[in-house]
Amino acid sequence: TAKPPADSPPNPPSAATTPTPEDSGGIAGMTNEVPKPIFRSPGPASNVVFVLDHSWSMKSNGKSAAVRKELVRTLETMNPAQKFYVLFFHSGGYVSMPAPGPVDATPDNIRAMTNWLFSVGHKLGSDPTTAVKHALELAPAPDSLWLLSDGKFSAKAVAAIRNANAPLNVRINTIGFYSREGEQVLSQIAEENRGIFRFVPLPNPAATSAPGGNAP
Repeated sequence: TAKPPADSPPNPPSAATTPTPEDSGGIAGMTNEVPKPIFRSPGPASNVVFVLDHSWSMKSNGKSAAVRKELVRTLETMNPAQKFYVLFFHSGGYVSMPAPGPVDATPDNIRAMTNWLFSVGHKLGSDPTTAVKHALELAPAPDSLWLLSDGKFSAKAVAAIRNANAPLNVRINTIGFYSREGEQVLSQIAEENRGIFRFVPLPNPAATSAPGGNAP
């Protein structure tokens, strides 16, 4: 089997248009208000973990760059009394933020995370199980988790996440990004874990083709 080409991480898009999300399912089915950035929480959260797909499919249509830019926007809306942590997942495991646990959302920590965020490349496959389990084991434990992907997962992943979260009851929100392929599974994960499912459609072609908008 031929190996995939050498990877390079995405650059921050310079002029991407913020996609318009759609909320459904879980407790957030009660509102269709457009959140900006897309990770805007439907409720209060003091310790938020972001679990993001970095499979090869995320390289297309500027998805990786758009997601990472939206994450930075989200962190910049947080205050230093809140904490955050970031993981990227693939079928073989995950890549975690270079910190032992969630950090305060200070300008210095956000700046350092941003440098790391845009240095992470892509890997094969997308199975969030190990990454979500690790996120739930962090200390201090998160009270909110965002799971984002452009694909779908197996029923085993859904069950594993539900079982791992049962004793913690962390709110797990999910996002289907530019693709409805995994909508059913992502909606189920959100519904079973007190979260919302949010779909972010592909923006207009001019936005994704803007300079810096596509992952190399």
